[in-house]
Amino acid sequence: MNKQFKYYLQISLIGLDFIVLNIIFLIPVFIFKEKIGPITSNSYVEFWILLNLCWLLISFSTRTYSTNNLINFELFTKRTVQVYLIWVIFILFYLFFLRKFQISRFLIFITFIDFAVGLLFNRFVYLGILYHFKTKEFLLKKILIIGYNDTAKKLETYFEEEGINSKLMGFTENEQNVKELSKH
Repeated sequence: MNKQFKYYLQISLIGLDFIVLNIIFLIPVFIFKEKIGPITSNSYVEFWILLNLCWLLISFSTRTYSTNNLINFELFTKRTVQVYLIWVIFILFYLFFLRKFQISRFLIFITFIDFAVGLLFNRFVYLGILYHFKTKEFLLKKILIIGYNDTAKKLETYFEEEGINSKLMGFTENEQNVKELSKH
């Protein structure tokens, strides 16, 4: 895949996740003000900052948005689930050990559930973007394998199975060395 495309994909996914996290937190705060209570306290602002900082630190420390993870949807989704679970556990420990009882449990519950749904939605958006651009010619790596032997055949199999944006253009070899060209 094109390096510039990977970079834009990384930035887009990071941005989408933070937009979803902040929308997921702020919308219930304004919709359920009566249930939550006064939102002007510093506890809610601290909680909002904590949600963002924890997601940022955990996702970057586990390299969730690294280009190697982005290429493989299953790995990226698995890493996202791991980060989400660590994030929830960390937030719960923070709330329990620092005794932040003035924060609405309803808001905490809504934030956790809605952020999981938002992340799931983002991953499907990512999958759609990935499949859309996977067929674009300008992102395709064209590969020519020099030589035709067992190693070249293994390379061919690797490029076909890995699903990375590559197209094997063929092999090149001296005519006297060619004994079999079953596929090409």
